Amino acid sequence: MVRRVDLLLEEAIRVGGPEVRAVAAERRAALAEPLRLAVVGRVKAGKSTLVNALIGRRIAPTRAGECTRVVTWFQYGSPDGSAVVHCHDGREIPIALVDGRLPEELPVRAHEVRRLVVRLQSAQLRDLTLIDTPGLSSLTAENEQTTRDALLGTGGGAGPRAADDTGGGAGPRAADETVTLASRHASGDADAVVFLFRHEQRQDESDFLRQFTAASGEMNGSAVNAIGVLSQADLLADDADGVTDPMAPAREHAARLAESRIAEVADVVAVSGLMAESARTGRIRERDVVDLAALREVAPVRLRTGVGLGGAVDPERFRALQARLGPLGVLAGRHAAADGSEGFLDWLAGTSGVDELERVLDEHVRARAAGLKAIRALDAIERAARYTGRDEAVLDLVEQALMSAELQQVREIRAIGMLRSTRVAPELLPELERLSSSDDPAVRLGLPPDSDSVTIAAEARRRSGENQARATMAFAPGEAEAARVLAQSYQYIARAAEG
Repeated sequence: MVRRVDLLLEEAIRVGGPEVRAVAAERRAALAEPLRLAVVGRVKAGKSTLVNALIGRRIAPTRAGECTRVVTWFQYGSPDGSAVVHCHDGREIPIALVDGRLPEELPVRAHEVRRLVVRLQSAQLRDLTLIDTPGLSSLTAENEQTTRDALLGTGGGAGPRAADDTGGGAGPRAADETVTLASRHASGDADAVVFLFRHEQRQDESDFLRQFTAASGEMNGSAVNAIGVLSQADLLADDADGVTDPMAPAREHAARLAESRIAEVADVVAVSGLMAESARTGRIRERDVVDLAALREVAPVRLRTGVGLGGAVDPERFRALQARLGPLGVLAGRHAAADGSEGFLDWLAGTSGVDELERVLDEHVRARAAGLKAIRALDAIERAARYTGRDEAVLDLVEQALMSAELQQVREIRAIGMLRSTRVAPELLPELERLSSSDDPAVRLGLPPDSDSVTIAAEARRRSGENQARATMAFAPGEAEAARVLAQSYQYIARAAEG
């Protein structure tokens, strides 16, 4: 798929006008890079803490400072820990980490920074660039606008922006010639987004997610490239002593949130960022696990107040445990600590929700990385061609590409987004999601992994026929289109198995 889109972009550069050539060159470069995943949410939602957990290192600053007011890219690369401030005026200023973490202050004012780029030798970043963003609904409009510019383009896709080339919509030509050609048709920096919800639902969160979908373009998969996180989920957990699954209430809340936001996010995962960060970044040592185990017989009320521990643990070390695990981590974790440090860390990662978040990211984002990047490239090119009004040849190239077998995953992703946004025929979603998340024909059909080609071909033909019939009988246009996409996908699987 990537090769097919790359050839399209190469041809667009050859036949397109200046606008199209600039956009095609930019998208072609991004196509060769890892998928870009942004972490977004309100102020104090725990974005940087979650970023640290996903990277596996405590590097993103969690206290307010200049670094939390700029967009920060964490990329795989060397030398490990190198960081460079990229300014709007083209300056690139190297900065040094402080004790392995980004400094709270920068050598320039935050409004001068286009992005801060940090390169790390982290396995988690080999196929994913993480983008940490300033908070939405912050105390300053400047901080929020920085996030919106980076992810939505200009002000949520309303039009071109001067003096920057990170975003913009297909609005009228600006008088300011500092606006780059590519920026007018970019949909922001991110291919996908992790959006952190707080416990209470806010209208501005829905507004932002709808704007992200709109800025991503008509060909994007809407909810397909957005994952929700119910942040600080330990505050909703069951804090009764000895509960087997303390995070069950938080997961139930996340499931209800996912259902109510089905048109905006592919799923919602309950995560305690603090517990996840401690589980993944080496903050918990053997001594901590021994201390936790020593607290097993201490009354819960004393653990919550930290008073009257009876000498089980030194007060200073107890405060350190609370800072690293939070009240729930201490209360529930003391029972898991009896299994030793390895068992406790497994419990902590599972209970925190970070393991489940990684699974969802694998299934919904990493598995569709090529398709999501292809969609962004095709949409940007189409926007640019329509904007100029004189690049019909480029529009023909896009149409031809979308008809090719190599881009079937793009059609599957678009069908998922359409069904989610219209809430039509939701029973077709599991099939489309399974098809678009794997290259293995047996997995795509839900068959045993050792299925032979004859079995695969026969099953694919059967399902293709079923969906062709459904497309003919469907009342809703969305259902008919989704069924046609399914039928076509199964046809391609059958032909590959037979050939």
